[in-house]
Amino acid sequence: MTFSKRMAISAIATASLFTFGISALAQESSPITPTRNLIVMVSDGTSGGLLGLSRWYQQYLEPREDLQSLAIDPYICGLVRVHSSDAPMPESSGSMSAYMTGVLQQGRNISIYPQANPSQDLVKVDPEREFQPLATLAEAARTEQGKSVGAVVTCTFYHATPAATTSHSVERGNSHDIARQMASQGLDVMFGGGAKMMDEDMREILSREGITYYDCDMEGFRSHEKGKVWALFNRYHLSYEIDRDTLAEPSLTEMTRKAIELLNQNENGFFLMVEGSKVDMAAHSKDAVGTVTEFLEFNRAFQAAVDFARKDGNTTVIAVADHGTSGIQMGDANFRGYTKAPLDSIFHNFSRFRASGVKMDQMIRECDTSEVRDIFRKWTGIELTKDEYNAILRQRGVEVEDYMSVSLEPNLSLQINNIMTSRTHIGFVSGNHTGEDVYLAVYNPRGQRPEGLVRNIALNRYMQSVMGLPEPLDSLTQKLFIPHEKLLDGFSYSIADSHDGPSLTVRTKKGSVTIHSNRSYAEVSSKDGAVREVPLGSVAVYIKENGKFYLPASLKGLLQE
Repeated sequence: MTFSKRMAISAIATASLFTFGISALAQESSPITPTRNLIVMVSDGTSGGLLGLSRWYQQYLEPREDLQSLAIDPYICGLVRVHSSDAPMPESSGSMSAYMTGVLQQGRNISIYPQANPSQDLVKVDPEREFQPLATLAEAARTEQGKSVGAVVTCTFYHATPAATTSHSVERGNSHDIARQMASQGLDVMFGGGAKMMDEDMREILSREGITYYDCDMEGFRSHEKGKVWALFNRYHLSYEIDRDTLAEPSLTEMTRKAIELLNQNENGFFLMVEGSKVDMAAHSKDAVGTVTEFLEFNRAFQAAVDFARKDGNTTVIAVADHGTSGIQMGDANFRGYTKAPLDSIFHNFSRFRASGVKMDQMIRECDTSEVRDIFRKWTGIELTKDEYNAILRQRGVEVEDYMSVSLEPNLSLQINNIMTSRTHIGFVSGNHTGEDVYLAVYNPRGQRPEGLVRNIALNRYMQSVMGLPEPLDSLTQKLFIPHEKLLDGFSYSIADSHDGPSLTVRTKKGSVTIHSNRSYAEVSSKDGAVREVPLGSVAVYIKENGKFYLPASLKGLLQE
Protein backbone atom coordinates (compact mmCIF):
# COMPACT_ATOMS: atom_id res chain seq x y z
CA MET A 1 0.00 0.00 0.00
CA THR A 2 1.39 3.42 -0.92
CA PHE A 3 1.94 6.10 1.69
CA SER A 4 -0.71 8.34 0.12
CA LYS A 5 -3.29 5.52 0.37
CA ARG A 6 -2.38 4.88 4.02
CA MET A 7 -2.83 8.59 4.71
CA ALA A 8 -6.24 8.57 3.00
CA ILE A 9 -7.37 5.64 5.16
CA SER A 10 -6.10 7.44 8.27
CA ALA A 11 -8.04 10.56 7.33
CA ILE A 12 -11.25 8.51 7.03
CA ALA A 13 -10.65 6.92 10.43
CA THR A 14 -10.00 10.27 12.07
CA ALA A 15 -13.09 11.73 10.45
CA SER A 16 -15.21 9.25 12.42
CA LEU A 17 -14.69 11.56 15.39
CA PHE A 18 -14.78 14.87 13.58
CA THR A 19 -16.80 16.34 10.75
CA PHE A 20 -14.22 17.86 8.44
CA GLY A 21 -14.59 20.88 6.23
CA ILE A 22 -12.35 21.48 3.23
CA SER A 23 -9.35 19.15 3.24
CA ALA A 24 -5.86 20.45 2.55
CA LEU A 25 -5.16 17.28 0.63
CA ALA A 26 -8.23 17.59 -1.53
CA GLN A 27 -6.61 20.50 -3.35
CA GLU A 28 -3.87 18.29 -4.73
CA SER A 29 -4.24 16.59 -8.10
CA SER A 30 -1.55 14.02 -7.30
CA PRO A 31 -0.10 12.40 -4.16
CA ILE A 32 2.16 14.67 -2.15
CA THR A 33 5.85 13.90 -2.42
CA PRO A 34 7.45 14.10 1.05
CA THR A 35 10.31 16.49 1.67
CA ARG A 36 13.25 15.76 3.95
CA ASN A 37 12.68 18.77 6.19
CA LEU A 38 9.65 20.67 7.48
CA ILE A 39 9.77 24.16 9.00
CA VAL A 40 6.52 25.30 10.62
CA MET A 41 6.41 29.02 11.39
CA VAL A 42 3.65 30.51 13.54
CA SER A 43 3.05 34.23 13.94
CA ASP A 44 1.01 34.17 17.11
CA GLY A 45 -2.13 36.32 17.11
CA THR A 46 -1.81 37.67 13.58
CA SER A 47 -5.05 39.25 12.42
CA GLY A 48 -5.62 39.55 8.69
CA GLY A 49 -5.47 43.33 8.85
CA LEU A 50 -1.92 43.16 10.21
CA LEU A 51 -0.62 41.82 6.90
CA GLY A 52 -2.00 44.79 4.98
CA LEU A 53 -0.84 47.25 7.63
CA SER A 54 2.68 45.78 7.72
CA ARG A 55 2.85 45.61 3.94
CA TRP A 56 1.94 49.28 3.58
CA TYR A 57 4.37 50.29 6.30
CA GLN A 58 7.16 48.49 4.45
CA GLN A 59 6.02 50.30 1.31
CA TYR A 60 6.22 53.59 3.22
CA LEU A 61 9.76 52.87 4.44
CA GLU A 62 11.03 51.37 1.19
CA PRO A 63 8.89 52.54 -1.77
CA ARG A 64 8.55 49.86 -4.46
CA GLU A 65 6.64 49.87 -7.71
CA ASP A 66 5.28 46.33 -7.36
CA LEU A 67 3.72 47.05 -3.94
CA GLN A 68 4.67 43.55 -2.83
CA SER A 69 6.88 44.05 0.17
CA LEU A 70 6.47 41.05 2.49
CA ALA A 71 8.56 37.91 2.16
CA ILE A 72 5.46 35.77 2.69
CA ASP A 73 3.51 37.42 -0.17
CA PRO A 74 4.54 35.08 -3.03
CA TYR A 75 3.65 32.03 -0.91
CA ILE A 76 0.23 33.00 0.43
CA CYS A 77 -2.08 30.25 -0.81
CA GLY A 78 -5.19 30.38 1.34
CA LEU A 79 -6.88 30.84 4.68
CA VAL A 80 -7.14 28.53 7.69
CA ARG A 81 -10.30 28.16 9.71
CA VAL A 82 -9.17 27.86 13.32
CA HIS A 83 -11.36 26.90 16.27
CA SER A 84 -11.46 24.71 19.36
CA SER A 85 -13.49 21.58 19.98
CA ASP A 86 -16.10 23.58 21.90
CA ALA A 87 -15.60 27.22 20.89
CA PRO A 88 -15.18 29.15 17.61
CA MET A 89 -12.43 31.42 18.99
CA PRO A 90 -9.35 29.48 20.16
CA GLU A 91 -6.44 30.13 22.50
CA SER A 92 -2.87 29.64 21.29
CA SER A 93 -2.53 26.37 23.21
CA GLY A 94 -5.57 24.62 21.77
CA SER A 95 -5.00 26.05 18.30
CA MET A 96 -1.37 24.97 18.06
CA SER A 97 -2.31 21.60 19.53
CA ALA A 98 -4.76 21.09 16.67
CA TYR A 99 -2.02 21.93 14.15
CA MET A 100 0.40 19.54 15.82
CA THR A 101 -1.93 16.58 16.52
CA GLY A 102 -4.74 16.84 13.99
CA VAL A 103 -7.33 16.73 16.78
CA LEU A 104 -9.45 19.69 17.88
CA GLN A 105 -9.06 20.54 21.55
CA GLN A 106 -10.35 22.87 24.22
CA GLY A 107 -8.78 26.29 24.55
CA ARG A 108 -6.14 25.66 27.22
CA ASN A 109 -5.29 22.06 26.30
CA ILE A 110 -1.73 21.15 25.36
CA SER A 111 -1.76 18.31 22.77
CA ILE A 112 -4.26 16.21 24.67
CA TYR A 113 -7.65 14.71 23.86
CA PRO A 114 -10.38 17.12 24.99
CA GLN A 115 -13.13 16.60 27.51
CA ALA A 116 -16.63 16.36 26.17
CA ASN A 117 -18.66 19.53 26.58
CA PRO A 118 -22.04 18.41 25.22
CA SER A 119 -23.80 21.75 25.65
CA GLN A 120 -21.47 23.49 23.22
CA ASP A 121 -19.16 21.00 21.48
CA LEU A 122 -18.71 21.89 17.81
CA VAL A 123 -17.50 18.38 16.95
CA LYS A 124 -18.10 14.88 18.23
CA VAL A 125 -15.87 14.06 21.20
CA ASP A 126 -15.31 10.53 22.52
CA PRO A 127 -15.59 10.62 26.36
CA GLU A 128 -13.63 7.37 26.58
CA ARG A 129 -10.49 9.13 25.33
CA GLU A 130 -10.59 12.35 27.34
CA PHE A 131 -7.21 13.53 28.67
CA GLN A 132 -5.18 11.05 26.59
CA PRO A 133 -1.94 12.69 25.37
CA LEU A 134 -1.83 12.90 21.58
CA ALA A 135 1.30 12.34 19.51
CA THR A 136 2.58 15.50 17.81
CA LEU A 137 4.34 16.00 14.49
CA ALA A 138 7.55 16.74 16.40
CA GLU A 139 7.33 13.47 18.33
CA ALA A 140 6.64 11.56 15.13
CA ALA A 141 9.63 13.13 13.40
CA ARG A 142 11.92 12.14 16.28
CA THR A 143 10.63 8.68 17.19
CA GLU A 144 9.46 7.38 13.79
CA GLN A 145 11.89 9.03 11.39
CA GLY A 146 15.02 9.72 13.39
CA LYS A 147 14.90 13.38 12.49
CA SER A 148 16.29 16.20 14.57
CA VAL A 149 13.70 18.42 16.24
CA GLY A 150 13.95 22.04 17.29
CA ALA A 151 11.92 25.02 18.45
CA VAL A 152 12.68 28.75 18.25
CA VAL A 153 10.49 31.27 20.08
CA THR A 154 10.56 34.79 21.48
CA CYS A 155 8.50 33.84 24.55
CA THR A 156 9.34 31.54 27.45
CA PHE A 157 10.18 28.09 26.08
CA TYR A 158 7.28 26.48 28.00
CA HIS A 159 4.68 28.94 26.68
CA ALA A 160 1.57 27.72 24.82
CA THR A 161 2.88 27.25 21.27
CA PRO A 162 6.22 25.52 21.97
CA ALA A 163 4.53 23.50 24.72
CA ALA A 164 1.89 22.21 22.31
CA THR A 165 4.66 21.17 19.92
CA THR A 166 6.56 19.00 22.38
CA SER A 167 4.53 18.26 25.55
CA HIS A 168 1.13 17.27 26.92
CA SER A 169 -1.07 18.80 29.60
CA VAL A 170 -4.74 19.46 30.26
CA GLU A 171 -3.84 23.02 31.27
CA ARG A 172 -1.31 25.32 29.58
CA GLY A 173 -0.50 26.87 32.96
CA ASN A 174 1.15 23.67 34.27
CA SER A 175 4.57 25.17 33.55
CA HIS A 176 6.52 22.89 35.89
CA ASP A 177 5.35 19.69 34.20
CA ILE A 178 5.48 21.13 30.68
CA ALA A 179 9.07 22.34 31.08
CA ARG A 180 10.24 18.96 32.36
CA GLN A 181 8.50 17.09 29.58
CA MET A 182 10.12 19.34 26.99
CA ALA A 183 13.56 18.81 28.51
CA SER A 184 13.01 15.05 28.67
CA GLN A 185 11.99 14.92 25.00
CA GLY A 186 15.65 15.45 24.06
CA LEU A 187 15.02 18.38 21.72
CA ASP A 188 18.06 18.99 19.55
CA VAL A 189 17.54 22.77 19.58
CA MET A 190 15.60 25.08 21.88
CA PHE A 191 16.12 28.85 21.58
CA GLY A 192 14.06 31.49 23.38
CA GLY A 193 13.33 32.81 26.86
CA GLY A 194 12.34 31.38 30.23
CA ALA A 195 15.68 30.96 31.99
CA LYS A 196 13.89 31.42 35.34
CA MET A 197 12.67 27.82 34.97
CA MET A 198 16.18 26.39 34.74
CA ASP A 199 16.65 25.11 38.27
CA GLU A 200 18.99 22.28 39.28
CA ASP A 201 16.42 19.66 38.33
CA MET A 202 15.96 21.05 34.81
CA ARG A 203 19.70 21.33 34.27
CA GLU A 204 20.10 17.71 35.39
CA ILE A 205 17.49 16.58 32.86
CA LEU A 206 19.24 18.43 30.04
CA SER A 207 22.58 16.95 31.06
CA ARG A 208 21.05 13.46 31.11
CA GLU A 209 19.79 14.05 27.55
CA GLY A 210 23.23 15.18 26.39
CA ILE A 211 22.13 18.78 25.86
CA THR A 212 24.47 21.76 26.18
CA TYR A 213 22.78 24.68 27.94
CA TYR A 214 23.69 28.37 27.47
CA ASP A 215 22.19 30.79 30.00
CA CYS A 216 22.02 34.32 28.54
CA ASP A 217 25.27 33.55 26.70
CA MET A 218 25.35 35.09 23.22
CA GLU A 219 28.94 34.01 22.61
CA GLY A 220 28.20 30.40 23.52
CA PHE A 221 25.09 30.39 21.36
CA ARG A 222 26.86 31.80 18.33
CA SER A 223 29.93 29.58 18.64
CA HIS A 224 28.03 26.30 19.17
CA GLU A 225 28.70 24.12 16.14
CA LYS A 226 27.48 20.61 16.89
CA GLY A 227 25.29 18.64 19.27
CA LYS A 228 22.05 19.25 21.11
CA VAL A 229 21.69 22.74 22.53
CA TRP A 230 19.35 24.92 24.53
CA ALA A 231 20.06 28.66 24.65
CA LEU A 232 17.81 30.96 26.67
CA PHE A 233 18.41 34.71 26.63
CA ASN A 234 16.03 36.17 29.19
CA ARG A 235 14.50 35.05 32.47
CA TYR A 236 11.08 35.66 30.98
CA HIS A 237 10.03 36.50 27.42
CA LEU A 238 12.57 38.01 25.04
CA SER A 239 12.40 41.75 24.42
CA TYR A 240 10.32 43.22 21.64
CA GLU A 241 12.35 43.51 18.45
CA ILE A 242 12.10 47.31 18.52
CA ASP A 243 13.59 47.32 22.05
CA ARG A 244 16.09 44.47 21.68
CA ASP A 245 19.64 44.87 23.01
CA THR A 246 21.58 43.34 20.12
CA LEU A 247 24.46 42.43 22.46
CA ALA A 248 22.23 40.47 24.84
CA GLU A 249 19.53 38.86 22.71
CA PRO A 250 19.54 37.49 19.15
CA SER A 251 16.77 38.31 16.71
CA LEU A 252 14.20 35.72 15.67
CA THR A 253 15.90 35.65 12.28
CA GLU A 254 19.33 34.89 13.75
CA MET A 255 17.92 32.14 15.97
CA THR A 256 16.10 30.63 12.98
CA ARG A 257 19.25 30.56 10.86
CA LYS A 258 21.27 29.03 13.71
CA ALA A 259 18.64 26.36 14.36
CA ILE A 260 18.57 25.37 10.69
CA GLU A 261 22.36 25.22 10.57
CA LEU A 262 22.48 22.82 13.52
CA LEU A 263 19.44 20.68 12.70
CA ASN A 264 20.50 20.22 9.07
CA GLN A 265 23.48 18.14 10.19
CA ASN A 266 21.18 15.12 10.59
CA GLU A 267 21.13 13.08 7.38
CA ASN A 268 17.55 12.01 8.18
CA GLY A 269 16.36 15.61 8.10
CA PHE A 270 14.67 17.82 10.67
CA PHE A 271 11.43 19.30 11.99
CA LEU A 272 11.64 22.91 13.18
CA MET A 273 8.94 25.06 14.77
CA VAL A 274 9.52 28.82 14.79
CA GLU A 275 7.15 31.20 16.58
CA GLY A 276 6.90 34.97 16.38
CA SER A 277 5.47 34.85 19.88
CA LYS A 278 5.17 38.52 20.74
CA VAL A 279 2.99 39.62 17.83
CA ASP A 280 0.14 38.38 20.01
CA MET A 281 1.43 40.02 23.18
CA ALA A 282 1.65 43.43 21.54
CA ALA A 283 -1.76 43.07 19.92
CA HIS A 284 -3.37 42.18 23.25
CA SER A 285 -1.98 45.45 24.61
CA LYS A 286 -3.14 47.46 21.57
CA ASP A 287 0.51 48.34 21.02
CA ALA A 288 0.51 49.17 17.31
CA VAL A 289 4.23 49.68 16.79
CA GLY A 290 5.06 46.57 18.81
CA THR A 291 2.60 44.49 16.80
CA VAL A 292 3.83 45.66 13.39
CA THR A 293 7.55 45.45 14.14
CA GLU A 294 7.21 41.98 15.68
CA PHE A 295 5.41 40.73 12.59
CA LEU A 296 8.00 42.29 10.28
CA GLU A 297 10.75 40.47 12.17
CA PHE A 298 8.79 37.23 11.79
CA ASN A 299 8.58 38.03 8.08
CA ARG A 300 12.39 38.35 7.94
CA ALA A 301 12.76 35.00 9.71
CA PHE A 302 10.42 33.46 7.13
CA GLN A 303 12.64 34.85 4.37
CA ALA A 304 15.67 33.21 6.02
CA ALA A 305 13.86 29.87 6.14
CA VAL A 306 12.77 30.08 2.51
CA ASP A 307 16.28 31.09 1.42
CA PHE A 308 17.54 27.88 2.98
CA ALA A 309 14.68 25.82 1.54
CA ARG A 310 15.25 27.08 -2.00
CA LYS A 311 18.93 26.27 -1.81
CA ASP A 312 18.32 22.90 -0.16
CA GLY A 313 15.62 21.77 -2.57
CA ASN A 314 14.10 19.29 -0.11
CA THR A 315 12.43 21.47 2.51
CA THR A 316 8.84 22.66 2.97
CA VAL A 317 8.22 25.91 4.86
CA ILE A 318 4.79 26.73 6.26
CA ALA A 319 3.82 30.07 7.78
CA VAL A 320 0.48 30.41 9.53
CA ALA A 321 -1.21 32.19 12.40
CA ASP A 322 -2.87 30.33 15.27
CA HIS A 323 -5.63 32.96 15.63
CA GLY A 324 -6.18 36.66 15.23
CA THR A 325 -5.71 39.12 18.07
CA SER A 326 -7.17 42.62 18.34
CA GLY A 327 -8.29 42.88 14.72
CA ILE A 328 -5.68 45.56 14.11
CA GLN A 329 -6.39 47.57 10.95
CA MET A 330 -5.11 50.47 8.90
CA GLY A 331 -7.86 53.03 9.47
CA ASP A 332 -9.95 54.02 12.48
CA ALA A 333 -13.28 55.70 13.22
CA ASN A 334 -11.72 59.18 13.18
CA PHE A 335 -10.04 58.85 9.79
CA ARG A 336 -12.00 61.32 7.68
CA GLY A 337 -11.37 61.71 3.97
CA TYR A 338 -9.48 58.42 3.96
CA THR A 339 -10.03 57.79 0.24
CA LYS A 340 -7.88 60.81 -0.56
CA ALA A 341 -5.41 60.52 2.33
CA PRO A 342 -1.75 59.67 1.57
CA LEU A 343 0.33 57.03 3.37
CA ASP A 344 1.97 59.86 5.26
CA SER A 345 -1.27 60.53 7.12
CA ILE A 346 -0.99 57.11 8.77
CA PHE A 347 2.73 56.45 9.00
CA HIS A 348 4.50 59.80 9.43
CA ASN A 349 4.14 59.76 13.21
CA PHE A 350 4.24 55.98 13.39
CA SER A 351 7.68 55.88 11.78
CA ARG A 352 9.02 58.08 14.59
CA PHE A 353 8.15 55.56 17.33
CA ARG A 354 11.37 53.97 18.60
CA ALA A 355 10.07 51.99 21.57
CA SER A 356 7.27 49.56 22.32
CA GLY A 357 4.55 50.38 24.80
CA VAL A 358 6.24 48.02 27.28
CA LYS A 359 9.51 49.95 27.19
CA MET A 360 7.68 53.27 27.40
CA ASP A 361 5.83 51.94 30.44
CA GLN A 362 9.09 50.93 32.12
CA MET A 363 10.77 54.28 31.46
CA ILE A 364 7.81 56.37 32.63
CA ARG A 365 7.23 54.24 35.70
CA GLU A 366 10.85 54.73 36.79
CA CYS A 367 11.41 58.39 35.89
CA ASP A 368 10.67 61.60 37.76
CA THR A 369 7.36 63.19 36.79
CA SER A 370 9.27 66.14 35.32
CA GLU A 371 10.81 63.78 32.73
CA VAL A 372 7.60 62.28 31.35
CA ARG A 373 7.15 64.83 28.55
CA ASP A 374 10.80 64.54 27.51
CA ILE A 375 10.60 60.72 27.35
CA PHE A 376 7.56 60.87 25.10
CA ARG A 377 9.19 63.47 22.91
CA LYS A 378 12.48 61.52 22.60
CA TRP A 379 11.05 58.05 21.96
CA THR A 380 7.83 58.80 20.06
CA GLY A 381 8.08 62.36 18.79
CA ILE A 382 4.80 63.11 20.58
CA GLU A 383 4.16 66.38 22.41
CA LEU A 384 1.80 65.42 25.20
CA THR A 385 -1.28 67.55 25.74
CA LYS A 386 -2.13 68.66 29.26
CA ASP A 387 -4.91 66.07 29.48
CA GLU A 388 -2.63 63.29 28.22
CA TYR A 389 0.10 64.25 30.67
CA ASN A 390 -2.34 64.23 33.60
CA ALA A 391 -3.78 60.89 32.47
CA ILE A 392 -0.27 59.40 32.46
CA LEU A 393 0.35 60.62 36.00
CA ARG A 394 -2.96 59.17 37.21
CA GLN A 395 -2.08 55.72 35.83
CA ARG A 396 1.60 55.54 36.87
CA GLY A 397 0.86 53.26 39.80
CA VAL A 398 -1.50 50.97 37.89
CA GLU A 399 0.10 47.86 36.41
CA VAL A 400 -1.39 44.71 34.84
CA GLU A 401 0.88 41.65 34.97
CA ASP A 402 -1.06 39.50 32.50
CA TYR A 403 -0.36 40.78 28.99
CA MET A 404 -3.71 39.37 27.84
CA SER A 405 -5.55 41.74 30.19
CA VAL A 406 -3.78 45.04 29.48
CA SER A 407 -6.58 46.36 27.25
CA LEU A 408 -9.38 45.32 29.60
CA GLU A 409 -9.02 47.93 32.34
CA PRO A 410 -7.36 51.35 32.90
CA ASN A 411 -3.59 51.08 33.44
CA LEU A 412 -0.38 52.84 32.45
CA SER A 413 0.49 50.60 29.49
CA LEU A 414 -2.95 51.01 27.92
CA GLN A 415 -2.83 54.78 28.44
CA ILE A 416 0.55 54.98 26.69
CA ASN A 417 -0.54 52.78 23.80
CA ASN A 418 -3.73 54.75 23.31
CA ILE A 419 -1.80 58.01 23.13
CA MET A 420 0.68 56.60 20.61
CA THR A 421 -2.03 55.02 18.46
CA SER A 422 -4.09 58.23 18.45
CA ARG A 423 -1.40 59.81 16.26
CA THR A 424 -1.60 57.10 13.59
CA HIS A 425 -5.16 56.26 12.37
CA ILE A 426 -4.55 52.62 13.21
CA GLY A 427 -7.59 50.90 14.70
CA PHE A 428 -8.31 47.88 16.89
CA VAL A 429 -11.46 45.80 17.19
CA SER A 430 -10.52 44.83 20.76
CA GLY A 431 -7.60 43.62 22.82
CA ASN A 432 -8.88 40.05 22.68
CA HIS A 433 -8.66 37.17 20.23
CA THR A 434 -10.80 37.45 17.12
CA GLY A 435 -12.75 34.74 15.32
CA GLU A 436 -11.34 35.32 11.85
CA ASP A 437 -9.83 32.88 9.38
CA VAL A 438 -6.04 33.29 9.34
CA TYR A 439 -3.51 33.44 6.53
CA LEU A 440 -1.58 30.45 5.18
CA ALA A 441 1.69 30.71 3.25
CA VAL A 442 3.57 27.65 2.00
CA TYR A 443 6.83 27.13 0.12
CA ASN A 444 7.14 23.61 -1.27
CA PRO A 445 9.90 22.73 -3.77
CA ARG A 446 7.38 20.95 -6.01
CA GLY A 447 4.60 23.49 -5.60
CA GLN A 448 2.44 20.97 -3.76
CA ARG A 449 0.54 23.02 -1.23
CA PRO A 450 -3.02 23.43 0.09
CA GLU A 451 -5.16 26.15 -1.46
CA GLY A 452 -8.35 27.98 -0.60
CA LEU A 453 -10.05 27.65 2.77
CA VAL A 454 -8.39 24.93 4.86
CA ARG A 455 -9.38 23.68 8.28
CA ASN A 456 -6.71 23.58 11.00
CA ILE A 457 -6.87 19.80 11.34
CA ALA A 458 -6.72 19.40 7.56
CA LEU A 459 -3.49 21.41 7.58
CA ASN A 460 -2.15 18.83 10.01
CA ARG A 461 -2.93 16.09 7.50
CA TYR A 462 -1.04 18.01 4.83
CA MET A 463 1.96 18.25 7.17
CA GLN A 464 1.79 14.52 7.90
CA SER A 465 1.90 13.87 4.16
CA VAL A 466 4.71 16.29 3.42
CA MET A 467 6.73 14.69 6.22
CA GLY A 468 6.13 11.24 4.78
CA LEU A 469 5.22 9.71 8.13
CA PRO A 470 5.23 5.89 8.07
CA GLU A 471 1.94 5.77 9.97
CA PRO A 472 -0.83 8.21 10.97
CA LEU A 473 -0.39 10.22 14.16
CA ASP A 474 -3.31 8.45 15.83
CA SER A 475 -1.52 5.12 15.44
CA LEU A 476 1.57 6.61 17.07
CA THR A 477 -0.58 7.94 19.91
CA GLN A 478 -1.75 4.41 20.64
CA LYS A 479 1.88 3.27 20.89
CA LEU A 480 3.27 6.15 22.95
CA PHE A 481 0.45 6.96 25.35
CA ILE A 482 -1.26 3.86 26.72
CA PRO A 483 -3.24 4.29 29.98
CA HIS A 484 -1.31 2.59 32.76
CA GLU A 485 -4.17 0.34 33.87
CA LYS A 486 -4.39 -1.06 30.33
CA LEU A 487 -0.65 -1.50 29.81
CA LEU A 488 -0.10 -2.95 33.28
CA ASP A 489 -3.03 -5.35 33.29
CA GLY A 490 -1.86 -8.40 35.26
CA PHE A 491 0.96 -6.54 37.05
CA SER A 492 1.06 -5.27 40.61
CA TYR A 493 1.86 -1.56 40.82
CA SER A 494 1.53 1.56 42.95
CA ILE A 495 1.56 5.33 42.40
CA ALA A 496 3.32 7.62 44.86
CA ASP A 497 3.69 11.40 45.09
CA SER A 498 7.03 13.18 45.34
CA HIS A 499 8.33 16.73 45.13
CA ASP A 500 9.18 16.17 41.45
CA GLY A 501 5.77 14.72 40.61
CA PRO A 502 4.10 11.29 40.87
CA SER A 503 6.01 8.10 40.14
CA LEU A 504 4.74 4.65 39.19
CA THR A 505 6.43 1.51 40.52
CA VAL A 506 5.69 -1.89 38.99
CA ARG A 507 6.72 -5.09 40.72
CA THR A 508 8.34 -7.68 38.44
CA LYS A 509 9.75 -11.18 38.82
CA LYS A 510 13.28 -9.80 39.09
CA GLY A 511 12.56 -6.72 41.20
CA SER A 512 10.76 -3.53 40.20
CA VAL A 513 10.53 -0.85 37.53
CA THR A 514 9.87 2.79 38.45
CA ILE A 515 8.71 5.44 36.00
CA HIS A 516 8.80 9.10 37.01
CA SER A 517 6.29 11.51 35.52
CA ASN A 518 7.62 13.88 32.86
CA ARG A 519 10.71 11.73 32.30
CA SER A 520 11.73 9.53 29.39
CA TYR A 521 13.47 6.68 31.23
CA ALA A 522 12.65 3.89 33.68
CA GLU A 523 14.63 2.85 36.75
CA VAL A 524 15.01 -0.94 36.79
CA SER A 525 15.85 -2.32 40.24
CA SER A 526 16.90 -5.92 40.74
CA LYS A 527 16.44 -7.89 43.95
CA ASP A 528 20.16 -7.58 44.75
CA GLY A 529 19.79 -3.78 44.95
CA ALA A 530 21.36 -2.87 41.59
CA VAL A 531 19.64 -0.06 39.69
CA ARG A 532 19.95 0.78 36.01
CA GLU A 533 18.25 3.36 33.82
CA VAL A 534 16.59 2.32 30.57
CA PRO A 535 15.39 4.84 27.97
CA LEU A 536 11.68 4.60 27.15
CA GLY A 537 11.90 6.40 23.83
CA SER A 538 9.07 8.71 24.87
CA VAL A 539 8.09 10.83 27.83
CA ALA A 540 5.86 9.38 30.57
CA VAL A 541 2.89 11.69 31.12
CA TYR A 542 0.86 11.80 34.33
CA ILE A 543 -2.58 13.43 34.17
CA LYS A 544 -3.72 14.55 37.59
CA GLU A 545 -7.28 15.15 36.35
CA ASN A 546 -7.88 11.40 36.03
CA GLY A 547 -4.96 10.02 38.05
CA LYS A 548 -3.50 8.12 35.11
CA PHE A 549 -0.03 7.60 33.73
CA TYR A 550 0.23 7.34 29.94
CA LEU A 551 3.13 5.12 28.94
CA PRO A 552 4.85 3.84 25.78
CA ALA A 553 4.25 0.26 24.60
CA SER A 554 8.01 -0.32 24.82
CA LEU A 555 7.66 -0.51 28.60
CA LYS A 556 5.80 -3.84 28.36
CA GLY A 557 8.88 -5.64 27.04
CA LEU A 558 10.98 -4.22 29.87
CA LEU A 559 8.52 -5.50 32.46
CA GLN A 560 8.59 -9.00 30.98
CA GLU A 561 12.38 -9.39 31.05
